[in-house]
Amino acid sequence: MAQYTGLVSSWDLPQLVGELYTADIVPGAEEVNPTFLTLIGGLNGANARQVPDMNFTMTVEFDYPAAGQPAISEATSVTTLPQPVNPLLTPTDNTCQIYMEAVEETYMSRSTRGRLVTDQIYPLGDDKSEGWLSELSPANDFSAIAKQITYALQRIARNVNYTFLNGVYNKSTSKNDPAKTRGLLTAIDTNAIDAQGAALSDDLIGQLMEEMVTNSGGRAFQSIPVLIMNAKQKRALSQIYVFPPESRTVAGYNLRQLETDFGPVSVLYEPTIPSDTILFASMSLIKPVFNPVPGKGLLFYEDKQKVGASEGGMIYGHIGLDYGPEWMHGKITGLAV
Repeated sequence: MAQYTGLVSSWDLPQLVGELYTADIVPGAEEVNPTFLTLIGGLNGANARQVPDMNFTMTVEFDYPAAGQPAISEATSVTTLPQPVNPLLTPTDNTCQIYMEAVEETYMSRSTRGRLVTDQIYPLGDDKSEGWLSELSPANDFSAIAKQITYALQRIARNVNYTFLNGVYNKSTSKNDPAKTRGLLTAIDTNAIDAQGAALSDDLIGQLMEEMVTNSGGRAFQSIPVLIMNAKQKRALSQIYVFPPESRTVAGYNLRQLETDFGPVSVLYEPTIPSDTILFASMSLIKPVFNPVPGKGLLFYEDKQKVGASEGGMIYGHIGLDYGPEWMHGKITGLAV
């Protein structure tokens, strides 16, 4: 399988009448909604933030001094006031980035539909409203534009899903400098364990759980915690914790939840996680972020200016990620693969 890039003519991309399939489906509720992206609300604006600028603040954080026992005498208490102590507020930022896909088709391509027909051919009805030719009518538009839009939305969803996990941050400083969203994996600094090539083990999982409960004050386990991993580590996790079934007629396992000392943690397979990595995500804190274009919306289609015998347009949007405090998430990297 491959991709065709450029203007669609009647010769470059023959149109097939039939259901659109993809040879590279991303697992999830639907093929246009990859798993991690689906869980945080998808691209339809659900559970999303809308911000008035490409750059946005996720959190304003502060901490407390180390706890200790005061030593204040009676005499001191009536003659001296302690120095006021106030938190130093520190913002954490991220940025939206541009997602843009183009679609275009020549008029000849638009009129040359049904060159190859995948469905069964039925006789044409008396009123010419039934049969396979009716599938090619304007009311049932199977043009390349419609298919390109569907395919483009799928590509955007896949790219957003990948970026939300693996994106490397860049704050744009000029019109020639592309903004890039910081992904969750690259954001985590506090609860980061380097396995240094070791195989996944109960001890490594325990270390991650201990760091999560310590550095989040236990709140990570109250924020819909999910362990997210690729196929390699999903199998390794199951081999650690799942026992062979007693049945002689039913075998196999699919670990969906891990019971820990601090609470249950769900388990999710996500193909875009690196094979040597496990992510601990506090899902209730994670939101897609949109910087809407006034009068057009969050992620919209717009026709291009007519020049010659073709039509098309673009899909466009500004999308970023708000993951809240990075210390509410964790990761193990460098696992044996």
